[in-house]
Amino acid sequence: MKQLNDVKSIKKDIIVEDLMISNGVYLLVSHPKVGKSMFAQQLASSLTTGEDFLGLKVKPSHVLYVTTEGDLNQLDMRYNLMNLHPVIDKLHIVDHDDTPDFYIRGIKTEIHILTYDKKPLFVIIDMLKDIKFDTNYDINNYQEINEVVFRKLKELCREYNLTILVTHHLNKRDDTMGSVGLNADVDETLNTYAHMFQNKLNNIIGIIDNLNDNIKSNNKTNELDNSNYEEEYEDYDTDKDDFEMSL
Repeated sequence: MKQLNDVKSIKKDIIVEDLMISNGVYLLVSHPKVGKSMFAQQLASSLTTGEDFLGLKVKPSHVLYVTTEGDLNQLDMRYNLMNLHPVIDKLHIVDHDDTPDFYIRGIKTEIHILTYDKKPLFVIIDMLKDIKFDTNYDINNYQEINEVVFRKLKELCREYNLTILVTHHLNKRDDTMGSVGLNADVDETLNTYAHMFQNKLNNIIGIIDNLNDNIKSNNKTNELDNSNYEEEYEDYDTDKDDFEMSL
């Protein structure tokens, strides 16, 4: 028998400002070929460098990136394309050359080795559908999703004090593919396009507000100082290009 004062508090750190905290399981969803992997790869880079992710502060971390559909060369090519430079010693990659079957127990072994001296650790599993658990499960069965998949992922979080992000598909109705348990059992479901778009939209709104402020301050309705306009437009164009590159 236990009492409330027997509870052991677990410190929750902010991993990504307003988005993720430690010791949690997060689900990243979108339609195929929309940008889940690039979203996850940008996040991995930001966590290793400590640089902002889509304008949000992050907690610098080691990252274990499990890619079931890509490989090391493809990942390197994408980072070069996005002009990102993750800290090599903090980004640990597992691809199909390392573990072609992608059993969860193999991923646990990698986590066990890394957490010996590489903390905090953030784990990205890209994609969920390719991971084999010790028991077969039906992705459309709520109970099996809970007991087989997310129970194991949450056990890993508790045992190794880490955070896990898994990627998954949306169906044609824009719902998470499979049982509603996929959304119910995670700390939060993130939509790739929605988060990227909202961040860039906020930047564009800020630019428009600045333009309006310039108009009002100059007491003009249809004219704007050309130098200010060009500067604001360059900022907008950069934001637009960054957004398109992210997808």
